[in-house]
Amino acid sequence: MARWTINGESTGARNSITLLSTGGEILDRCVKSFGMRDLEVDMPFNFKINGIQVKLWGANYTPANGLTHVYDHDRATKILDMAETGNMNSLRMWGGGNRVDDVFYDEADRRGILIWQEFPNNFGMQPDSDEIRDLCRQEAAYYIRTYRHHPSIILWCGGNENYMGRDFSYPGEPFIGREIF
Repeated sequence: MARWTINGESTGARNSITLLSTGGEILDRCVKSFGMRDLEVDMPFNFKINGIQVKLWGANYTPANGLTHVYDHDRATKILDMAETGNMNSLRMWGGGNRVDDVFYDEADRRGILIWQEFPNNFGMQPDSDEIRDLCRQEAAYYIRTYRHHPSIILWCGGNENYMGRDFSYPGEPFIGREIF
């Protein structure tokens, strides 16, 4: 039988949790940044975070290397540097791009850059079937489980470009798959 213990160890925003056997042997250990906040939205793009009014100013993050889709930490860090230099406090993580490494979110946490995280439902309408709904739920659950501990993430979003795809391609027509989102 094993038990979880939370060590008193903490470095900055990094915390560790260790799974120990009943004999005290370390079975597993996880070190992550973790944060909690109180979030209110009073009007679009105006947030109150821990009681402080914050207006989002930012940009859209798309894959830093669109040719290979291989995450490049140095390139991603430069993008965060440019966001900071440009006085941006937020980035929209485009859902149509590839997933970025967890260290990217750690760095956003450290810098105080807020993340608008999209699910990977990009441009176009989705067939409205139980199978597609289930796949979208699974994908959203994966993203939330993977990134929910990051205090930088303030918003989860999915399907907004699907609306845009309908508006560009079929203005005024019924939106196929609307109920998914």
